[in-house]
Amino acid sequence: MRIFEQNGSDLLEGMATSMISEEFIEEERKGLDPLLLQELGLRPREIKMLRSSFRIDEYERTTVLKASQQTVEDLQFIVDLQTHLLQRGFDRFSAIQRNVKSEIVLYHDQKYWTTSTWVEGKECDYDRRRDLEATIDTIAEFHQASRGFYRPAVEHRFLWKKWPYIFQRKMEEIERSYQKACQKERPDAFDRLYMQGASEALEEAQGALALLQRSTYDAIMDQEMREGGFCHHDLAHHNVIIGARGEAFLIDFDYAIQDSRLHDLGSLMIRVLKRQRWSIKKGLKIMERYHNHYPLHRTELLLLLSFLIFPNDFWQYGWSYYFEELNRPQEFHIKRLRRFMDRQKNRRAFLKDFAGQI
Repeated sequence: MRIFEQNGSDLLEGMATSMISEEFIEEERKGLDPLLLQELGLRPREIKMLRSSFRIDEYERTTVLKASQQTVEDLQFIVDLQTHLLQRGFDRFSAIQRNVKSEIVLYHDQKYWTTSTWVEGKECDYDRRRDLEATIDTIAEFHQASRGFYRPAVEHRFLWKKWPYIFQRKMEEIERSYQKACQKERPDAFDRLYMQGASEALEEAQGALALLQRSTYDAIMDQEMREGGFCHHDLAHHNVIIGARGEAFLIDFDYAIQDSRLHDLGSLMIRVLKRQRWSIKKGLKIMERYHNHYPLHRTELLLLLSFLIFPNDFWQYGWSYYFEELNRPQEFHIKRLRRFMDRQKNRRAFLKDFAGQI
């Protein structure tokens, strides 16, 4: 009897292995270990590769599977803020789920894996009025729901009162990038473009920092810290999903931070306006729609202006070209820097008009 049980057990184990091999052969081609899916309790009928994750279609649900670059501490921070949003009645986002072991993350093959709820819809198009309006509405409601969020800080995610320091550091890094370009015996096309724009960019950076220092930034941040809250911090169009009824949902909270809501609002305005020839009419409409959902105080507008003035794209393009390994062709770097330079006339006109409006 014991022999029969042993053989039976071996037989079932062999059958299971065979079934896994057949069922998941396609998943292995996509780079997913079948054992990972087993450990997570996922039984896919279809798997689709997304930008940096996988869509897992099971018979009863659809899940997003992702190999996270975050630490467990970071992931717990994200889960905590998502839990806070749900408690405050805001649910238009993709939430990290607990797996079959009731854990938020599974460590497998030297990676941390998370599963999140799937949001059905299409990627947002900021050039479409309805998509943009839905996004503004969702962001304003998201910020309102974030109020009251207090927890021990994760150092690199705690940006309250750090704008002056960040502006100063990035200004120094623009200088370093400029020096890199100047030191080359044979400057390439990117170097020449960067040297051409560096003086104006540094002037803007200094102006943004000076405006911030003249404002009531510290007092406003003290008040916001007392109220609590956080920002999504990565409102790229592909992180906003437009649902069947036209509402906007947020996904991918990897870069979420504790900071002023102006950080999100300013970033959204920049993303939209640089595609809209820096239209002052469009910029004011974005601000007005946000204000209708979650009023902005006049003193906050100076902080928003300083955020918009700072040449963050110029800083980022130079820093990534000279100091980061992006494995991108040189033409990629040249193209986006040239695009920034070509838009500067419209951008500076917008900033002048915006300053006059507030």
